[in-house]
Amino acid sequence: MEEIISNSPQKLFVIKPGDIVEGTIIAVRKTAILVDLDGKGIGIIFGRELGPDYYSRKYKVGDRILASVLDFEDEFGKIPLSLRKVGKGNVVKDLEEKFKKGEIIEVVPQEANRGGLIIEIGGFKGFLPTSQLSPEHYPRVEDGNKNEILNKLLELVGKPLKVKILDFDAQSGKLIFSEKGIVGNKKDKIIANFKVGQEVEGTITGIVDFGAFVDIGGIEGLIHISEISWEKVENVSQYLKIGEKVKAVVTSVDNGKVSLSIKRLQEDPFMKEIEDLKKGQTLEGLVSKIVPFGIFVKIKNNLEGLVHVSEIPEEFLPPEKHFQVDQNILVKILSIDKKERKILLALKNNTDLKSKNSKSSDSQKELEKEKKVKKKK
Repeated sequence: MEEIISNSPQKLFVIKPGDIVEGTIIAVRKTAILVDLDGKGIGIIFGRELGPDYYSRKYKVGDRILASVLDFEDEFGKIPLSLRKVGKGNVVKDLEEKFKKGEIIEVVPQEANRGGLIIEIGGFKGFLPTSQLSPEHYPRVEDGNKNEILNKLLELVGKPLKVKILDFDAQSGKLIFSEKGIVGNKKDKIIANFKVGQEVEGTITGIVDFGAFVDIGGIEGLIHISEISWEKVENVSQYLKIGEKVKAVVTSVDNGKVSLSIKRLQEDPFMKEIEDLKKGQTLEGLVSKIVPFGIFVKIKNNLEGLVHVSEIPEEFLPPEKHFQVDQNILVKILSIDKKERKILLALKNNTDLKSKNSKSSDSQKELEKEKKVKKKK
């Protein structure tokens, strides 16, 4: 037989044992695959020659594969082939094709580290970075605790994920996956339905130190910490809880991100407080905070204004030496900025203030003298 083949004028088209051939799958059966070898014959792969990953690979009609020729045509006109003996070649071809087409595939992570998930396919170890996880699976951890992030990622080990191949290089073994990449088009279509000023309702899905994520119907919006309440928020968890239903308003739709605000659905207390205030008005206030650039003065309920150092006479500088928290002082309104929600003040009746400060200083000296006398006794 070999002598006949070697002397045949069409020997270039003869398939012989040991050859690596390429073909198209024309039938997939429970224990066998039929392959059209591009007009050179019909190959058959069955039994152990299907390889260990036959059932997980989910071959389908139309797939192009590589196979190793085991023998000449059998009595039924089929050429026995093996996937097992050329397994990695098929994997490379398969991965390259899926990468080029941007095909969605299902994978199961085997391991996790603080950077992402490790996924093995046909002898290639791939990586799904945390940054490429979908919003549903992204580990939102308050304060960015690395151990908590790892724990969240470990919960995904063993769970099927739909991904795309972001990058593949067979020679270097580089294989990078993306989960969020498969929701891109769908997400863009959903986001297109949101407009600035639109009121939405959603469920809190994650809390981080800079705000909270909200599921608003297929995508997640972000409520920044500054948009949670008109009060100053320092701890998001004190205002919102995961699973809580909230109403918010869309403040921006930009670069595939939707920003939301809860506080803008509520009346701004600042606007109500300033209704009866006007520029040039003199008020008595209470020093609430002393900072290097001035003093904050509470002039009404929770309403504060700033006396900047530029409005404080030199004899009262630095402010921390001449003012005390809870001290009553007279101030004049210089300006009210509704957009920035700021009130600028100036000191009023500096002479009276100086007199009060002097009396306060004298009283302090008397108290210190009394303490010294008591200690001697």
